[in-house]
Amino acid sequence: MTFLHDTILQNDAIFIADSHFKQGDRELLDFFAKIPKNKQVFLMGDIFHLLIGSMPTSCMSNHSLIHAIATLSQTNEVIFLEGNHDFFLQNIWDNSSRDDGEYIVHKNSHTSYKDTLLKSIVCDSDEKNFRYKDLIQNYTNNEYGDSQKNSKKRDIIESQEINDECSFCSIPIKIYSYNAQPLIIKTQNNHYCILSHGDLWISSFYHFYRHFINNPIVLFTFEFLDKITYGIIYKRFANRINHRLIAEFSFFRSDFNDFLSKRLAIYYDNIIMPLIQEGFARDSDKFYIIEGHFHLGKSLNKGNIFYNSLYSSFFHKKYFSFNMIE
Repeated sequence: MTFLHDTILQNDAIFIADSHFKQGDRELLDFFAKIPKNKQVFLMGDIFHLLIGSMPTSCMSNHSLIHAIATLSQTNEVIFLEGNHDFFLQNIWDNSSRDDGEYIVHKNSHTSYKDTLLKSIVCDSDEKNFRYKDLIQNYTNNEYGDSQKNSKKRDIIESQEINDECSFCSIPIKIYSYNAQPLIIKTQNNHYCILSHGDLWISSFYHFYRHFINNPIVLFTFEFLDKITYGIIYKRFANRINHRLIAEFSFFRSDFNDFLSKRLAIYYDNIIMPLIQEGFARDSDKFYIIEGHFHLGKSLNKGNIFYNSLYSSFFHKKYFSFNMIE
């Protein structure tokens, strides 16, 4: 559980869940491009069908939506809650793009795969600008040829100086892992909103699994295997995941009200009641629970508690606005 003391939930905030992006999904990219500017945007997990942030091949495969989210963050506050299909995302947007073909390189980034990914690598600093020559040497040779040595593009990478003190451009995307969820955030009316991807309190085994795949040793292993196999392991695993049916809740169960009531009760017992008992909230406060994961698109109100299980943007290319509750 994480309190977001520095963030207020806006009345017109946008929620997007479970879009399960796969490479080539142009419709979803267009959907992201049409999100209204200056709105608070919550990405509620499983936005990507498979994105493991520690695996370079995974990042390359999902680059177009990574870039779209980076672009969105220039005009919108973006808060990303990791799901079970997209995790270890903390460093991804350090290497995403502000402009087409232009990417930020973090000083600790590995260079083994970026020479095939980047057109230019820009460190944004008023004091020093440098380019990692070894990363883009091959690209510039192939793309521009030796005749372009004196061009501006070529001149840009002449400096090989690497200064660890250089300030790197950061993109204000707030990312919260499974371990940090749910998020507790105040609304503009001083009520409480409880946010999670939705895969909390599923089972003891699932809880162990989610902690296990976020273990630094496991994530390092993912990265190591991705490098030594040149992405083959990720591609085979992604291929298996891609062939699984992405189902709406209604495809495999119909007990909507019973399910909604159980989920609301779980949040009440584990979050709302402790907040009241510890003096953080009062019985009279309103509580809004918003989660994804179940591809449901249903809501339930009980007294001063409002529960909403978001629909999947994979099936419905639309977003949920908080003012639909308020």
